[in-house]
Amino acid sequence: MRWSLRTKAILLFFVLVLLAVGITSTVDVWYTCNLLNESNVEDIQAEADKFAYAGQLAMAVKDLNELERLASSFISESSVCFLAVYDANSEKPIIQQVRDQNLWTIYLSGEGEGSAYVSAQRPIVLADLKDDSLAIFLDESQTQAGGKSQATEQVLGHVVIARSTEEINEALKRQILVTTASVFIVLILGGLGIYLSINTWSVRLNKLVAASASMSRGDFDCEIPPAAPDEVGRLAGAFEHMRQAVRQHDSELRSLNDNLQQRVEQRTAALVEAKNAAEQSAVSLQLQQRLLREVIDNIPLYVMWKDRRGVYRGCNNAVAELLGCASPDEVIGKTDRDLPHAPCFSKTACEQEQQVIETGKPVLMVEESLTISDDQTTHMLSSRVPLCDADGRVVGVLTTCADISDHKRIEVEREQLHARLVDASRQAGMAEVATGVLHNVGNVLNSINISTTVLGDCLRQSKTASLIKVVQLLKEHQGQLDQYMHNDPKGRQLVPYLHKLNEMIELERNQMIDEIRQLAENVEHIKHIVTMQQSLARTGSAIESVSLPSVLDEAVQINLSALQRHRIPIDRQIEPNLPLINTDKHKVIQILVNLISNAKYAMQHMAPADKQLMLRIDRCDEGMRIRVTDNGIGIAADNLTRIFSHGFTTRTDGHGFGLHYGALAARELGGDLSVSSDGPDCGATFTLVLPLQATPVAV
Repeated sequence: MRWSLRTKAILLFFVLVLLAVGITSTVDVWYTCNLLNESNVEDIQAEADKFAYAGQLAMAVKDLNELERLASSFISESSVCFLAVYDANSEKPIIQQVRDQNLWTIYLSGEGEGSAYVSAQRPIVLADLKDDSLAIFLDESQTQAGGKSQATEQVLGHVVIARSTEEINEALKRQILVTTASVFIVLILGGLGIYLSINTWSVRLNKLVAASASMSRGDFDCEIPPAAPDEVGRLAGAFEHMRQAVRQHDSELRSLNDNLQQRVEQRTAALVEAKNAAEQSAVSLQLQQRLLREVIDNIPLYVMWKDRRGVYRGCNNAVAELLGCASPDEVIGKTDRDLPHAPCFSKTACEQEQQVIETGKPVLMVEESLTISDDQTTHMLSSRVPLCDADGRVVGVLTTCADISDHKRIEVEREQLHARLVDASRQAGMAEVATGVLHNVGNVLNSINISTTVLGDCLRQSKTASLIKVVQLLKEHQGQLDQYMHNDPKGRQLVPYLHKLNEMIELERNQMIDEIRQLAENVEHIKHIVTMQQSLARTGSAIESVSLPSVLDEAVQINLSALQRHRIPIDRQIEPNLPLINTDKHKVIQILVNLISNAKYAMQHMAPADKQLMLRIDRCDEGMRIRVTDNGIGIAADNLTRIFSHGFTTRTDGHGFGLHYGALAARELGGDLSVSSDGPDCGATFTLVLPLQATPVAV
């Protein structure tokens, strides 16, 4: 069966519209269903969280009446179907409030989750009780010796809250009905519109078909539908244009013949004019070439150019004289092998010419030695650039050389003068080195002072004095200890008291051991600083394989007491699987101690909650990178270039030695110390870059 274009178009429209509306409706229903379910789950979870938070104290003191009241309040004020509270050690609810008995029965059977109801279970956790007055409700095991609560995350039980899904199911049914009705309305209205439009088009197309048949028979006076802005109208206009074009074809051919004759005459006159212009351009080009030759011959440089085969294509008089020729014309067309003095150019020069030709990249400012005779050598500063044709292909190389013999002689004299200045400044540098040593020792002495203060406080506040009272009490009752410890109220508390006293003395002992260990490490670090400085005149740095995270930990440990005293949190971000590096461990520690100490001072006027110290270690192209970042007072832009200068400081009690020493030490290790800051009150980041293999550099 053959269908008309109108029938096919209508059927195709209905199919496309049905598919589009069907897919859209399905997606809409699916999205609405998910949105309602997610909203219902989030609401019931929020209800469970509210009850768990509200009931934590009542659960902690086992106040079932308060829990019953809270449960009744939740049931009456929300859409909860049932609520059950379970003890941490029981599988049966200690409190339950049920609005829908059928859903409660389904929940107990373990079925219906998601279809009949949605539920949420949340633990009832005893949070950190900072009020000492609440400690009386806790067990003795939940409090410390000082009476403060130490229950920070204790699970007391859990609560289960459920809500019916009946409202969601009803909403989904209504959504499906509305969507289905919308689909049918869209299909009916769209079908009616497309039928009317296609019917109008088919009438006009039939007229065009009839006109096409007439034109195929040679009848160009047939009726064509009027032009219109739509596709059928444009097709009618094209038919009319084609008919007019055929009629005018013969007249256009005759006029084209006449025009061709006229254009030939005009072209001949233009060629004559172009010939005259070319002759004038040739004269002007010759003048420019003579002027360029004058410039090349008189410029105080050696200028030459060759093609890709190494054949000279031009040079100035200076090069011709150097090569032993009377004029540049004797050089053109020859190679270095054809010229008697060509070997005076080094082999490196030929290799560089070939490199420029092959890569197309220039080689600039290269110092070369040019042998004039057996006892005369001239120093040249050469540059070679590629010569390209109109298509950008390299066709040769241009070489320019400047005689820098006088500059080399002056440079040698300057180096000799510099050596004398270095010797003269060595003594002055010794004072700067001593200043750096004192600054580094001073940083460690601050930590030693803090450690000794902590040890003194521990000894003054030690609980060992209570042990004397216990011994005195035992002496008073030494003849009747058994009766005293069993019958007397104080005697019965004696053993628990001794046990707690032992724990506190052990805690004090461990704290003092840690402080003494830090004290010994700091003294050892000072010893190494002095030893290293004493050995600088005899040997180089002590290079060893070290782990940068371990070195960073030692630097933090030296500043730890001060950081804790200022309540500065430390955020470490260390890239995993970092390799060991070969460097001077103690120099790196000194640099990091200075950076961490400066970060501490930069944040000393901030509130403790706002302070942040970030320590990061990762790989970089140069090796390893350590970054110390604080959010303190920041650095002004004009101070960024002066901050590593000797004696520069922005602190009233500073000396300007630490960062200067750190920059010098980083350079001695073959690395670099830099700083970045967005300005005042924007913090700062100091970056220490170290190579994997230290290459000590004299500074």
